[in-house]
Amino acid sequence: MDEDTAIRRRDQGAATQAALLRAVLDAALAEPDRPVLRAALGAAMAGVELGGPGAPRAGVASRIDADPGAGAPRVPESAHALAAWLATPPPLTPGAASLGLAAVNALLPVPPGATPGKGQDLLLALGRGARVVVVGHFPFVERLGGAFAALAVLELAPRPGDLPAARAAEVLPGADVVAITGTTLHNGTLGGLLALCRPGARVVLLGPSAPLAPALLGLGIDALAGAVARDPRAVLDGVARSLPMRRLEGMDAVVLARENFFGLSS
Repeated sequence: MDEDTAIRRRDQGAATQAALLRAVLDAALAEPDRPVLRAALGAAMAGVELGGPGAPRAGVASRIDADPGAGAPRVPESAHALAAWLATPPPLTPGAASLGLAAVNALLPVPPGATPGKGQDLLLALGRGARVVVVGHFPFVERLGGAFAALAVLELAPRPGDLPAARAAEVLPGADVVAITGTTLHNGTLGGLLALCRPGARVVLLGPSAPLAPALLGLGIDALAGAVARDPRAVLDGVARSLPMRRLEGMDAVVLARENFFGLSS
């Protein structure tokens, strides 16, 4: 990649990242404000429980800060104020961006058109026989790899068989299907990754951090594979006990896709 192309992609990525954050926050802040009943930071996850009209609501997001052992800081009483932590420049406090995204996910309603479904099943349906790149080492990648024509896994902390995240510019432009962890939204890298995807590639944002915000489907993302809290108390209890996402009780996997996207509609 020549220097001009690299600069152009960097600028495009920064603009896309800003648009992604703005779209997510706009969607969350358009919902009525709610009181924050509880916030929890575990070793792997952040969780927020909200009160207000109707039943309590909860949202989660992956931890991205350098001190996963730190407890939850003092948080605002307003869900809107806590959600704004998602876009507050660091450093604010350990876990701030993760708690902000968890508040966003608690505020966002389940959109019309969202259907029950797991990200791994969607990835298998889209990627069979195709060149697939997964950003983030999900537990299911080893089981699915044989169904794809080629599979590359990009990871900040590579495991055996993974590629370092720094090699994204080498592999993303050649992918037919790209699955990106929702953690990239609040660690600031999602916009840059989307700028590397070729036109026509099918892009899925997946994992517990992925917000179910329909506006994201117009910003380079074709489908969202996230999770909603069915039992807020159980979810927050699990987060506080430092359980990983796959062991949290009270969460349901859902998929939201852009209209006419391979048989799925939003």
